[in-house]
Amino acid sequence: MANEQARVGIVVAGAEELDPMQPARKTLERLGCPCETLRAEPWREPMKLLGWAEQAEMRGLRVLLVAAGLVPQLPGLIAAATRLPVIAVPLALGSLRDSELTQLALATAPVSAVEAGAAEAAALQALRILAVGEDRWVMALDRYARGATAEPAPKTAPPKPAPPAEEPYQIPRKTYRINLEEAKAAAAAQETEEWERDADAPKDLFEFVDDSGEKFEVRRPRLDQPLSGKVVGKEPAEEQPAESPAAPARILGRRWIDPEAPEVELIEDAVDCLLEGGLVALPTETVYGLAADATNPRAVERLFAVKGRERSKSITLLIDSPRLLAGIARNVTVEVRRLMEAFWPGPLTIVFQKRSGNFDHVSPGETIGVRLPDHSVPLALMQALARPLACTSANIADQPDATSSDQVNAYFGDRINLLLDSGQLPPAPPSTVLDVTGEPYRILREGPVTAEQIAAIVGDKIEF
Repeated sequence: MANEQARVGIVVAGAEELDPMQPARKTLERLGCPCETLRAEPWREPMKLLGWAEQAEMRGLRVLLVAAGLVPQLPGLIAAATRLPVIAVPLALGSLRDSELTQLALATAPVSAVEAGAAEAAALQALRILAVGEDRWVMALDRYARGATAEPAPKTAPPKPAPPAEEPYQIPRKTYRINLEEAKAAAAAQETEEWERDADAPKDLFEFVDDSGEKFEVRRPRLDQPLSGKVVGKEPAEEQPAESPAAPARILGRRWIDPEAPEVELIEDAVDCLLEGGLVALPTETVYGLAADATNPRAVERLFAVKGRERSKSITLLIDSPRLLAGIARNVTVEVRRLMEAFWPGPLTIVFQKRSGNFDHVSPGETIGVRLPDHSVPLALMQALARPLACTSANIADQPDATSSDQVNAYFGDRINLLLDSGQLPPAPPSTVLDVTGEPYRILREGPVTAEQIAAIVGDKIEF
């Protein structure tokens, strides 16, 4: 298939990795997903490799499968050069063949079987990522689960005659007749209506034509919108009116959590609560915070309402990795990176210039405050949730910050869905807030990180 139609990119460092990665390509092709393959040796062709990764999204690629065999560090190099999801495919080549994990796998299966399984699993994971925004890949995964693929059936026998246009479908005491031609026409009409409705959507779309000549569009992913898509085998949840930030029905109450080693079951419950649009109070290294899924505008709207915060004031965005800044901030300079290296994770909130259109429901202006916390509970939540948190101090607006779960409970009671209780926090001021949108940098609120410490990193670029 032509490169401009490819949805998945496959990257290998040498010819030895082409055959082990073939199961991934074959699985994608069987399910109708176009892909392209790049072979480049990092030590000889670094610019070719990085240039390809930087331009991958512009060419329409949405997921990258990178072989981790001859060069185990290759997936990390590719991930540093692109915003696209990167899936590492472990291959039992070179140093990886001697690893304990590979030896354990090879004890029960030959090398070829281990590699084929890893490559096929990576291809299916790529399709699951594509299925978040495109229903056609949900249907492809459904076909795979039922044992059907896009491959033509072997011609071992003449085809059976087509069934009659109408077939009786029998159930006890009743008989229903399904007109197949009418059903096909109705499905085609519904699909046409859906495409016409989407024609008025924002034009951040890519249009492609497959081998059969059929056109289809793919929308550019947005970090500030909740994930969507269908889950095979589950009924879609009933949607609430968009204008109603009503509280989710489940109130999970107050649960004790270990601040050093959070219990997996509690983290899973909290993630479920956040995905349902709930509010979760949690400990941080400074004060208790009140958090919502940052990609859910209705949950963030409820966060503003419960706290009593003015809508014109922004809410801090918590992240679990500086890599997420590529889709959030525009002015990540060398000096700012040095500040992040020195004080992240930690109690420093950095105010960046916001990328246009992203997280407007969290920060309505042109700037946004971002922090990477130094506490196991919020980090575990974000790693399991796979998206940022909109988080503000767990207190009513203009009231003292909460340093104990009792204070949080007194402020909010049953108006929040879950309180993760780790007891009394050590005395600590709220995080330092540093504005780096212009020079010199300005401290909007001084906390644990002092102006002198910041000046030691950026010199005279800070205003005292």
